[in-house]
Amino acid sequence: MAGFAKDLCLLGATDQDLAKHFEVSLATINNWKKKHLAFRLAIKAGKFVADAQVAGALFQRAKGWSCEETDIRVIDKKVVVTKYTKHYPPDTGAAIYILNNRQKELWRSHQVFEHAGKIATDQLTDAQLDAKAQALLALVTKLSAESGTLPGRSHEGENLAAELPGTDT
Repeated sequence: MAGFAKDLCLLGATDQDLAKHFEVSLATINNWKKKHLAFRLAIKAGKFVADAQVAGALFQRAKGWSCEETDIRVIDKKVVVTKYTKHYPPDTGAAIYILNNRQKELWRSHQVFEHAGKIATDQLTDAQLDAKAQALLALVTKLSAESGTLPGRSHEGENLAAELPGTDT
């Protein structure tokens, strides 16, 4: 039974799939794994190999590859066999997926910005709050007009929060 479970896992079977195949519950599969070392190791080995093959295929797809192909045609009532090298270009989607997962800090698809300064609003009058809101609106407008500027920084790299009256930097 362990060898068959391994073969099923090599084909991509999950524990739930094993339970369906053996006509038992998932809890029974988990109990078998606890009680029978050979069964547990066979499942682990099958899943490991299957996962490694899929990861290898994804890696190949990300970097592109070439392979020898054979073209067989009938031309002028003769069979013509032509060998050639077929090139598969790198797949940017696969490359992005791999890099997003392996080098998150360098390749994450979204950026996280944190505001480190403080704006004390509890002791401000309504007029002061209105002035701050106007200043923030002006800053947002300025940043929107400047392409390639990180939020909170000017082209020269200075902290734009320092330009706002009453802000701590």
